[in-house]
Formats: sequence, structure tokens, C-alpha cells
Amino acid sequence: MASFLSCLHRHPELGGHLSLDVLFLLFRLLQCLKQRLSWLCPPSHTTPPSSLPKDVKHFLHRWLCQYLDPSEDFLDKFWVAYRDSVWMSTDILDIESLRSAEVLNIFQTYAVPEGIGFHDLYPPFRTCLDAECAKADSTGVSAAHTLTRLTPTKCVLFTREFGPVPVVSYSAQCRSCYTRYYPTYYIHEHRGMRTHYAGIPTTIHVNQHSYVETALAEQFTASMSVIASEIRARREDLAIDPIAIHRILRLARACTGREPLQPARTGFYPIAIVM
Repeated sequence: MASFLSCLHRHPELGGHLSLDVLFLLFRLLQCLKQRLSWLCPPSHTTPPSSLPKDVKHFLHRWLCQYLDPSEDFLDKFWVAYRDSVWMSTDILDIESLRSAEVLNIFQTYAVPEGIGFHDLYPPFRTCLDAECAKADSTGVSAAHTLTRLTPTKCVLFTREFGPVPVVSYSAQCRSCYTRYYPTYYIHEHRGMRTHYAGIPTTIHVNQHSYVETALAEQFTASMSVIASEIRARREDLAIDPIAIHRILRLARACTGREPLQPARTGFYPIAIVM
């Protein structure tokens, strides 16, 4: 928030007829788009791109039209003024903390038609991981090949907080060894073997068009453990509760007029035989 207000103080002309809340929301939308925008820059660059791509500008322009009719160069000027703050603030903040129900609604209405998902998924690396694939630069130093040929796939991400949300999953390829990198794994074209990245992923690739957030999967696991424990506890209570078994035996005697089988000494009772 501080970096946003600092930029607004230096560029008051960008405020125009937009409220402070709308301007700050525009700033947040750009923060959420950082990963997408970073793929417009070379892997070695730590600075933002000089301009916004057409699909992002079209998305933001359509959203802003509900508040005013922005000039054609408004978004260009806003990006030039705020891009460094957008980049630096997202280095400190967790981008996931910026996503909200309000942001989700904006993305579903204005971004998805442009092919931009609420939470697009990219490979975690920008260069090939194969050491044998590295090339030597003009100085003779070995350097990894940059991944190119981004391929989008429309998917659904099942999240713990927002439920199913529309996303776009991207894969990229190394032009040297033809290994294709996905958000959670990579596949060498000639070897045909899938290799998952080290560590715990934030998302799990279920099938071609579906991902599950790891946090949601962990919640499912915890819930199933609780349910399984409750079922096991109820079974044990039924098996060892002498009062409950005594009532069942009395009921069996009253219904049949004869003595049922006596309980075994192990403490477990042959209820199925009695019934």
C-alpha cells in the first residue's frame, strides 16, 4: 500500500476521475499478473517489461470502462508510473494473499474471455535443467538454454478458498533437447519419461485439464483421517460396550424365546450370530 501511495503522490494526474479504491484495485490486478508478465522478459532480467501486452491491456480496459472511458494511453502511462512498484512489492508479498473473491469475479468476467486465467500455471524454471544440454556463450562459459514455445491449455484449478476456478496451464520447451516443461513436471521427448520437480508442489496435476491445490488435498486427507478415526472408534465402542451387548442379548431372548450364544472371552461378541 505504501509503494502505491508513493507512486500516486508522484503522479497525481493519473488519478483523474477514478476513486482511490479503483486505482488500488488496478494496482492489485497488475500484481496478480506479475508471473504472466515476467515471461515477456528474458530469464536473467529482474525488471518489469517496458509495456503491457495487448491481451492484458484489453482485459484491463474493458474492466475500467465500467467506471469511465479511459484514454487509449491511460494504461500505458499507468504501467510506466507503477511498474517498478508492482515488481518490487510482489517480491515481498505472497501473490496468493492478493487474490480475493472480488479479484476472482473481475478475472472471470473480463480476463477469461481474453485467455487469461485467475491463477495461470507456468513451469517453475525458465531454462533447461539438463546439464548436458547447456551451451557455451561467446566467452566460453556454459549457459542453459532458455525455454520457449509456450503452449496454453485451459484448465480448472480446485482451490480450498475459492472452489473451482478457471486457469490456463502453460508448458514450454527447450529447443535443444526438446524437453517440455509443465507446471509440476517435465518430459523428455525422446526418453518419454515424466520427472517431477523436487519439493512439495503447490498444485497437483490430476489430468490434462484439472489441477488440485495442495492445500485442498491436505484438507481432504485430514478430513478423511478424522472420519476414519470416528468410524473405527464407533466400531470399537460397539464391540466392547458390555451394556449395549447385554441389551442386544435380552432383545434376542425376548424375540426368540431361547438363550442366544454366550459372548466369547476375548471381549468381542458374535452379534451377527445372535441376530
